[in-house]
Amino acid sequence: GDLIVRVRVANDKNWRRDGINLHTTVNVSIFDCLLGSKVQIRTLEDKRLELNIPKGSQPTATFSIPGHGMPDMRTGQRGNIFVKLNAIVNNIDDPNILMDIERIRDALN
Repeated sequence: GDLIVRVRVANDKNWRRDGINLHTTVNVSIFDCLLGSKVQIRTLEDKRLELNIPKGSQPTATFSIPGHGMPDMRTGQRGNIFVKLNAIVNNIDDPNILMDIERIRDALN
């Protein structure tokens, strides 16, 4: 007789699958977007990748990490990981820092 196998893939709260591509979101400071930064991305296989966030990145920018998504079972080719930024605005209570930020804002306008 025939063997019928049914596979269910569990959802993960940090990842969304789109074919062989994976999507995730990472929280960063608004200052990371302004000044540039590096963040660690941990793959589903527990491999650590470093993503470079260039200075001036928009708060909801999406970056691609090629070749680290899911493997295509027919070709062996791997998809990409797409990382979307979610910029968090820090709560700043120090009046001196707030005045400095106001001066920067005014100089840019």
